[in-house]
Amino acid sequence: MRLLPLLVLLPACSVPTYEASRTVDFTVPAAGIAALSCTSHNGAIVVVGENGRQEFAVRVEITARGNTQAEADDNLAQLDVDRATSDGVLRLVGKVPEELPGSCSPVFAFTVTVPRDCGLELETHNGSIEVKDTKGRVSLQTHNGKVVADVTSTDLDVVTHNGSISLTANGDAPINGRVESHNGSVNVKLPPGNGTKVSARSGNGSVNVKGAARVDGKGENSAEVSYGEGNGKLSVSTHNGAVWVR
Repeated sequence: MRLLPLLVLLPACSVPTYEASRTVDFTVPAAGIAALSCTSHNGAIVVVGENGRQEFAVRVEITARGNTQAEADDNLAQLDVDRATSDGVLRLVGKVPEELPGSCSPVFAFTVTVPRDCGLELETHNGSIEVKDTKGRVSLQTHNGKVVADVTSTDLDVVTHNGSISLTANGDAPINGRVESHNGSVNVKLPPGNGTKVSARSGNGSVNVKGAARVDGKGENSAEVSYGEGNGKLSVSTHNGAVWVR
């Protein structure tokens, strides 16, 4: 008699397909708050500045998954937004209990309207970041996602590990900081007459510069140029992708 090999069937890893979501809205008085810190592990962050605004308006779209609809609903009920104010900073964080399984895939997507002069410190691991019409210091970081910013800020720290960056800086004062992507194109637009010295680099891609008052050095993958009198210092770089500065 021929013996057949014994097959051992292992349970397949299933991805929860049921989803539950809810939206949380609240406001925070702006008095005494100079900056916003917002962190999301999974989810986009959108911030818009408004002149004369006296409060922060926050909307958070929260999503969770489960193997059944009841499980998804239960997982969602355990998620919340942690908000705290200290040292002049409003801190917003997606709150996930440690015992909640990672398979529930919690998502916190923030949309915040802020006073225009507010400084920003925004970070998400998986999601895009979009900022418009703010004037304070800007620190933006996403691990997987693009960054789009149209700001009047002159102190910039913009980083994405996997994604493109499109930055328009409208301030008329010299700009300082860095704009960096590890994998993605970088496009920076400076206002006419801005006094900033730009050091641009690409590990694998072209560097394209327009409108500079002075070119101190230019190669296929690098450029050292000055706009206006070049008093500020801005580093623009990507490991993989093209760089445009204009």
